[in-house]
Amino acid sequence: MTRPITINLLGPFEARDVRGNLLAVRSRRARALLACLAMDAGESWTRTRLATLLWGRSEQQGRSSLRQELVQLRKNLCVTAPGDWGDESVVRLPEQISTDVTLFRSALSRGDAPEAASIWRGELLQGEASTRGPFADWLALCRSKLRQQASECFAKTLRASEQGDDPLRLEGVALKLIALDPASEDGHRCLMRCAASRRDVAAVIDRYREYVASLDAGADGEPSAAMKGLLDEAIAAAASRVGVATTVVESTGWINEINCQHHTAAAPQPQRLLPIENAASLAVVPFLDLSPGAASWTALADGLTEETTTAMARIPGLFVTARQSCMVYKNTVLNAQTIAQGLGVRYLVEGSIEVRGKSLRVHARLVDGPTGFHIWANSYEEQLRDFFAVRNRIVTAIASQLQPALSAAEIERALNAGPNNLDAWTRLQRAHAHVLFKRSAQGLASAISLRMMERAMRISPRDPRSHRWFHYAGWCHWKLGELDKMEEAARNAIELYSDAPAQWVELTCALGLQGKIAEAREAAKVLKKLSPVFTPDGFYEIARRFYGSRFAGPVQADYRALCSTLQRAT
Repeated sequence: MTRPITINLLGPFEARDVRGNLLAVRSRRARALLACLAMDAGESWTRTRLATLLWGRSEQQGRSSLRQELVQLRKNLCVTAPGDWGDESVVRLPEQISTDVTLFRSALSRGDAPEAASIWRGELLQGEASTRGPFADWLALCRSKLRQQASECFAKTLRASEQGDDPLRLEGVALKLIALDPASEDGHRCLMRCAASRRDVAAVIDRYREYVASLDAGADGEPSAAMKGLLDEAIAAAASRVGVATTVVESTGWINEINCQHHTAAAPQPQRLLPIENAASLAVVPFLDLSPGAASWTALADGLTEETTTAMARIPGLFVTARQSCMVYKNTVLNAQTIAQGLGVRYLVEGSIEVRGKSLRVHARLVDGPTGFHIWANSYEEQLRDFFAVRNRIVTAIASQLQPALSAAEIERALNAGPNNLDAWTRLQRAHAHVLFKRSAQGLASAISLRMMERAMRISPRDPRSHRWFHYAGWCHWKLGELDKMEEAARNAIELYSDAPAQWVELTCALGLQGKIAEAREAAKVLKKLSPVFTPDGFYEIARRFYGSRFAGPVQADYRALCSTLQRAT
């Protein structure tokens, strides 16, 4: 007796024996022949009909080709008993062969959607391209019928089980339904409920975003009111946590702790930064005003500081710390080593001005940060007749003499340094690999945005505007789905400046999206104090006006989710 054979035609073709071993059926027409016999198992496939469908030749040539194909198929599947494949007039599938098509259609007829979904692996003869001819038309029609039957069964099952049933039980059905129909509301609804049951707010939002994107791609219009309502319900269900109310005081105390930097933005706390490795790094410390008498020439000193910084920043290959961070050290008594470490530079330019009557004297020095030793120093004297002309001459003189001294210092440092960085080539190749193999538009865009802000904070590590960079970085992390990093960035922004309502909006969203509802509500209280007229709907409307015609698809879905989160918190 011939052993049973299993043939899978839904998805990539497979033929296996009773032990699970693969059986080779390399002929494309043989696989097509098996699909015909499986789809119309109850009908009579005459040899003439099959020959015409699969070969399209004259009846005699087609029947001859069919005969040869059947001989080879008997050998491949080891089903060679007389009469197994029919007779001289008709061809039928041997009883020893079972197909997934038969099992799938049987599950559909019983209304067993989970069983049908487990069998469905893809299109009939997936990957078997046939663009024209009778068989191509037949295959396209069969595929369409199977998709329609499966979609109707899956959607009907999901709708019937939506009330009170565990959505996780039908998650596989929903995934298969969306594979068949990407815009299926029933499938997306089930998956949103599944994500909510896992308390995964981010997954709820991602699923809603995919649903809106499918509508946008298919030009089917706006999300239904039912789906918008489900988004609110799913976020609320995912965000609900047992015992949150009992820990409100303990879990939200940090909100008041970071709400302390009012009226003016603070600079980040100093930290030890290593100098840039691949470039000479320099900072221009604010020039001191040493003029005698009551008159103040601080504006002139600050102007020289800014102009010198700008001039040095234009020198190729030189990393120059921004003026805003350097101004933090104005009128301080810290030594050069401490300032250099706080700004992460190797060299400092420091100096002073002295105005006596109508004459101006400027002292400038180039200092090695790690040691505090003077590399170069000079003095300049000018008549204080034309403020801007004097400033320009002095800055030009300082920059032109600083550059050679700086170059000489860098050459000496390079000659004295040992070969302690021998993996430059390896790093270069890794960078190339990232560009070549990980260069999706979304990936590169997100990396570029965050790197630009990281570079801004590196150029100006003690900048009083740093709270804005943290704020922008937080929204980048939101786009990437990194909600914990979004929360961290929002905290950092508020610690530096707590009077900005937009930063409290970001923190409220970050907490609410993670299900930290008690903390989100505490943050929202601060937001309402800073901006009593704030409303989630107003926030949504501002976004809509800002984006204009671009406010559609995933963008609209994202802000809809944010609006829902803010509504729960406020």
